Amino acid sequence: MEGDDGSDIAELMKIFVQDNFYDEKKFPHVSGQKRYLKENQEGVRTMMGVMEKLLSEERDEGRLEGRQEGKIDMLVQLVQEEIISVKDAAARLSMSEEAFLQLLNKK
Repeated sequence: MEGDDGSDIAELMKIFVQDNFYDEKKFPHVSGQKRYLKENQEGVRTMMGVMEKLLSEERDEGRLEGRQEGKIDMLVQLVQEEIISVKDAAARLSMSEEAFLQLLNKK
């Protein structure tokens, strides 16, 4: 393993990065938790629940970012077509006119 200098920290890191590495003598709690989460049916269900929650949060965050990008694109287009002013577009995004102009110049 890269960075394995034989220190306790290097040994601990092996538990985290190597699939089937455990060190029950030096790190019984960490090794026990890893074994529980990987090999015990309840532990596996716990990990699956955590992973599902993280994925759900990431999807929600991605959707929110997508909606914001869509709103920005729409307002940039409306300003470019001179349908609304920079001031109005900036206000709808709760930003300064200067910040909106920077967005406008990037598009």
